Amino acid sequence: MIIFGNRAHFSAIGGVENSMRNLVAVAVDRNIPTVLVSRKAISGEIPERSLEVSDKVKKVLYTDEASAALMFTPWHLFRGGRNLFECYKELWKQSPDAIIIVRHHFHVLAASSAGFKDIRYLVPSIAITQWQSEMPIMRPFKWLVRTSK
Repeated sequence: MIIFGNRAHFSAIGGVENSMRNLVAVAVDRNIPTVLVSRKAISGEIPERSLEVSDKVKKVLYTDEASAALMFTPWHLFRGGRNLFECYKELWKQSPDAIIIVRHHFHVLAASSAGFKDIRYLVPSIAITQWQSEMPIMRPFKWLVRTSK
């Protein structure tokens, strides 16, 4: 089983979210049991809508309203964090050997504290780096990317 986790709700649009949906689609195509852990949409965001997420994917939604009201942020972070930790505890009971692929540090903490051992953190790419590898015309602009040696 592969468990994908992201702090954004699954219908969010963005580089990491799109990558996550593509990874989920590949797992489904290969008949790998797949779970997608994401938060429920919060006030002011686009309401959840069904995108190209297969019915074969188990969706686990948790409540996290950390950005809803600045004054209540500590409370919401605690509540959202607690809900997230509970989700991963339940998933660990069902499949302790699952591979975890996540995009947010709270997901790493929650999965780790639940007992999962195989946790992989999805790091977003720098666009210019991706462009250089995919579009030869961008290679002359490699000076835009600072690399450590």
